[in-house]
Amino acid sequence: MLHSMASVVPGPWCRVSSVSIVLLGRESKLDAVTQKSSPPLAPMAVFVLPSLAGVALFLTPVQFDDGVTILLAVLTDAIGSAVAPVHELLLVTVIAIGAAGALLWPFLRTTHLGTSTLARRCFAVPPLWIALRTLGALIALCVFLDEGPEILRGEETGVAVFRDICMPIFVIYAASAFLMGLVTDYGLMEFVGVLLQAPFSRLFRLPGRAAVDSVVSFVSSSGVGLLMTIRQYELGVYNAREACVICCSFSVVSLPFALVIAKVARIDGLFAPWYLTIVAACILAALVISRVGPLARKSEDRLVEYGAPAAAALEGENVLQRALRAARTRAGRANGVGDYLRAGYEAGLDYTFGLLGPIMTVATLASVLVFRTPLFDWLAAPLVWALQLLAFPEAPLAAKGFVVGFLDQFMPAFVARGLDAEFARFVVGGLSVAQLIYLSEYGLIVLRSRLPISFLDLVVTFAVRTLIVTPVLVAGAFLVT
Repeated sequence: MLHSMASVVPGPWCRVSSVSIVLLGRESKLDAVTQKSSPPLAPMAVFVLPSLAGVALFLTPVQFDDGVTILLAVLTDAIGSAVAPVHELLLVTVIAIGAAGALLWPFLRTTHLGTSTLARRCFAVPPLWIALRTLGALIALCVFLDEGPEILRGEETGVAVFRDICMPIFVIYAASAFLMGLVTDYGLMEFVGVLLQAPFSRLFRLPGRAAVDSVVSFVSSSGVGLLMTIRQYELGVYNAREACVICCSFSVVSLPFALVIAKVARIDGLFAPWYLTIVAACILAALVISRVGPLARKSEDRLVEYGAPAAAALEGENVLQRALRAARTRAGRANGVGDYLRAGYEAGLDYTFGLLGPIMTVATLASVLVFRTPLFDWLAAPLVWALQLLAFPEAPLAAKGFVVGFLDQFMPAFVARGLDAEFARFVVGGLSVAQLIYLSEYGLIVLRSRLPISFLDLVVTFAVRTLIVTPVLVAGAFLVT
């Protein structure tokens, strides 16, 4: 089933990395495998040292340049500065290679490249995604050469997408491809998942193992978390209601992507409090969505009967001991240094070839709709009055940020970029992450999966989430701006 999904949803969304394949294929049956084979536990250091490094890089706030950020941001800024003289040329080359490889794959697959798993992973994509990559490459060339239709290479359309979205993504995803394994490969998520089992059951009406899906989405990749949940629904681990709630509550964009959005929205100087506010908003939204709305009323049916028994604690074992055992078991299956680096290299190529072209296409076309047509002015008109009543800064422009996120996750941040008030940028930029439901990536994956979620379900859930998360973002903005 994983291969059939990969043929529908290509690129980094399905074939994110070898880590995602492990998560999708193995972790869904971890309990049964653990009980049957009882793999030896890794030494504690194999779990602790990489996990501490991952926490330091991705989750620890640091003071830098009169702002609060994370170490990954400091590292990627340094890399970006180092490659700045050739950044634009390097970016347009990568986008062009991604498009050319996909276009020429029918011919390349008959050569020695056809036997390469990495080449197939990067270039064997369906026609829709070939078109997205190709159009993205053409737009990138228009911007780079300053030629072609002005509407596609304008300062607020193609140029802004190329420089303010694709360039940060290029650097951050290339770096995180090598570093994210510190969080995902050595047991940190299993450790957190076991500790959060009881609260997940009580707070969200979800099984404890959903904590792992959720942690994956928050600290690794929303694509990985989303596909993990879909896979476990197909295996019968989750029923329809559980799978729908998990997908529409916790598949939030990853930390690296949140950092990109913060940079686009010009709020990266307050990244740590901004991101913590988003986490609080998403938890509140999950509490509500798991109990009300169309997703909470989905059936309790399963696609197939899941026969694996639930993992039980060993005699006399408390929850912390069980979490450590789960973490050390996962660390015991982690790759060696060579395989780890190779997986990072392959994931980095997959990210850059598969992601940058489609983002260039979708974000540019969305920005044309937002900034060159009155469509979203009409849709946001009722919100302008409400925001003005609440004395929200720059209400006419900010109002568009509340509705454009349904089209593409970058658009609220793109709107926020043009706002002068830091308060408004904090709130509108936060919507890029907290609204969660957007069609350009998330919607395509969900609607083409076997989950019983309709387009109307997505629209209603988007509206409900916006109503829930906005007051939390406003409160956070009051406290820190």
